[in-house]
Amino acid sequence: MSVSLINTTRRLAVFILTHGDYCAALGRCVCDRRRDGALLPGALTLPASSRASDLPAAVLTLPMVQAAVRAGTLRVEHMPSPPEPAPEVVVPPGGPAGAPITPIEVPDERRAAVVQGRRR
Repeated sequence: MSVSLINTTRRLAVFILTHGDYCAALGRCVCDRRRDGALLPGALTLPASSRASDLPAAVLTLPMVQAAVRAGTLRVEHMPSPPEPAPEVVVPPGGPAGAPITPIEVPDERRAAVVQGRRR
């Protein structure tokens, strides 16, 4: 599931995506590494009265985000995941496996002419 965060204030809002909270909730590390190996967490920046869409639901686990939602300075909209496409059913020629094959009668034009000729 993804979420949209809406900044309801007239101020810039910055949320640090800490390794301990965000990466653990996400299930993978998205931090950058410095040359010395130290982790650099990312940040989510929301300009005044703006919206950030298609964010992972893991952002809701951040204490700063939770506090902003409680204070009313941040609004959350949950977006359902897109439905999985239905698998395409492929039926082999002649019907499903094990089904009896019924012959299709194709009219023979020459035979139809003979039958019509006899009726006259």
